[in-house]
Amino acid sequence: MRVNEHSSIYGLLSRIYSKEPSQEFLRSFRAPAFLRLLKELDIEMGENFKNRPLEKLVDELAIEYTQLFIGPGRHIYPYESAYRDGKEGVSSNTAIQIKNIIESSGLQYRSDFRDNFDHISIELEFMEKITGEEAKAWKKKNRKRAIGFQKFKKRFVDEHLSKWIPEFSDRVIKGATLSFYREMAKLTKEYILADN
Repeated sequence: MRVNEHSSIYGLLSRIYSKEPSQEFLRSFRAPAFLRLLKELDIEMGENFKNRPLEKLVDELAIEYTQLFIGPGRHIYPYESAYRDGKEGVSSNTAIQIKNIIESSGLQYRSDFRDNFDHISIELEFMEKITGEEAKAWKKKNRKRAIGFQKFKKRFVDEHLSKWIPEFSDRVIKGATLSFYREMAKLTKEYILADN
């Protein structure tokens, strides 16, 4: 798989965990070419996902997203600090560490960003950007810069993503009632472990 494809997959995974899917997002997700790509990655969405009326699917996934990641009640914390520090919050050691890593790389948070710095969607978006920069460097034949991004990416996966995303993914796989989040959690786990 080419580096720019890695960037696209990280971008897709980031979007999946950032908010409930819209009709437009699901329409592109259900496109035959995209479903073939998922099948190549051993991700099978099932007939219920492929054939369900879009309006109904959007509503069901919005409810599942809320139940899985927001609450009320028991839910799955989508923050690294909940797995590494035993707590979540902007002031946790891990959240501060992630904020510093992202800012030291020269990347910025969106101006509308209002969540903890160590949210899974932010960490995956960071990987999207890092792998995107690596791809640009390879395209420009800037080997030194490309290898620098490659090493940075590997370190971030080794020291952060691989330390908590497999457990997070297992919880989503176990807790999801719809194939969408279950299959995306499988892809997330497999992707992080492969990148590790």
